[in-house]
Amino acid sequence: MRALKLPYHLSGATSFFDRQEIKDVMAYLRLLTNPEDDAAFVRAVATPRRDIGASTLEKLATLAQGRSLPLARAAGSPALLATLTPRAARALTAFAERLDHWRSLSTSVRPRALIEQLIRDTGLAQHWREHSSNPEQANRRQQQVQAFLEWIGDRRENSLSQLLTQLMLESQDDEPGDRVRLMTLHSAKGLEFRHVFLVGLEDGILPHVSSIDEGRLDEERRLFYVGMTRAKETLTLSYCRVRTRFGREETPEPSRFLTEMPAAEVRWVGKGEKVQQTVEQKQAAARPHLDAIKALLGA
Repeated sequence: MRALKLPYHLSGATSFFDRQEIKDVMAYLRLLTNPEDDAAFVRAVATPRRDIGASTLEKLATLAQGRSLPLARAAGSPALLATLTPRAARALTAFAERLDHWRSLSTSVRPRALIEQLIRDTGLAQHWREHSSNPEQANRRQQQVQAFLEWIGDRRENSLSQLLTQLMLESQDDEPGDRVRLMTLHSAKGLEFRHVFLVGLEDGILPHVSSIDEGRLDEERRLFYVGMTRAKETLTLSYCRVRTRFGREETPEPSRFLTEMPAAEVRWVGKGEKVQQTVEQKQAAARPHLDAIKALLGA
């Protein structure tokens, strides 16, 4: 949705900007554009961990408050650092120097190049790997950051301050409005929409694999019915011919519920076709559908 510039609202799940790794990057960007952002300083200086503990930050905050300075400015003040332990003072000095370097760099390179440099210099990628509960989560975090970088690279804003202003506006836009609503079937109960798209209609997803194993298909069938009856004008159902899960390609079976629908009421598109398509061909095939969604939204 972001890459295609389609306005959307995500219900009942973690939004893109609320993901841990994206918030880490955003903290650095906020601090570079606004050295007085103390909340961004605290997050950035602690991610990844440096030789700066909670007690050091507390002491720095007390000293900064006494001089009416933001934390980022205090971290670069030799007079204030002299009151800290040599190890903590060195760590804060190094961090302040890095901030000055990245801030200077931001005036000569585009935002994506700056963010990539920042991630390399800080060791954030390694931090995310080490603080992931399993390899799958680490891989998802890497993919989220890569998607963020690609998205940044496609934007028109050339300066970091312009980009961050727009990102902050988008991250705080919680009003559903006239946009694509993304939600689970459970979240959709009681709601109605002119056009509904149900995706991932595959055995193992809907019905869920646990429901198949435990013989609870009726509950899943009712959930499918809930989804279908949210549509007032059009209902589009889809499933994957090939799905990549945990780094492996799978060939899922279409949901058994699809075969239970009245044949006269369903128009199948591409059923039974096994033609291998390139990425470009897939994008070309999807384009009319995406253009139709844009037209509905006036985007």
